[in-house]
Amino acid sequence: MLITSIANVITIQIFKNHDKIVVFCFSRATIGIRIHLRNNHHIMKISTFKYFLIPLCLLMLSTQCDENSEPLSKEEQLISLKTEIENLANTSICDGIFECKFIAFGSKSCGGPKSYLMYSTSIDTEQLESLIETYNQNETQYNTENGIFSDCSIVIPPTSVNCENNTCVPVY
Repeated sequence: MLITSIANVITIQIFKNHDKIVVFCFSRATIGIRIHLRNNHHIMKISTFKYFLIPLCLLMLSTQCDENSEPLSKEEQLISLKTEIENLANTSICDGIFECKFIAFGSKSCGGPKSYLMYSTSIDTEQLESLIETYNQNETQYNTENGIFSDCSIVIPPTSVNCENNTCVPVY
């Protein structure tokens, strides 16, 4: 089975013994079916496919992304920004040239950071620090607006950061 989608048109092709069924879905309201057969004794089998393919096609159209889809929620924005920050920090390497550092990352609802993020100066540290500042402010605002609770424990920062196998490792 081959399923392709272009804009609002979904094409499903099923190949069996060189017979081909093509289902075109032009919109949510209209469906066109074209059946190409080499001989007529396959018509009964194809009618069962028709009852399977039409609902499948409708399901695919009803779940497609619209250009006017809703913007990301605050929580999804936080998750996306956190992933971006972690990916940037994970690309950093340490060696004799680049220095390891750490920064407070995240915001607990009762104050203070959730954790500390290790990174090295091999990356754009200004960009990382700016992203973390934005993330921390947004998480503080999200926690306040949504009544988020945390354990309020104090996260101890590392006493130093060592470079081991080109990776920054915290020392407590």
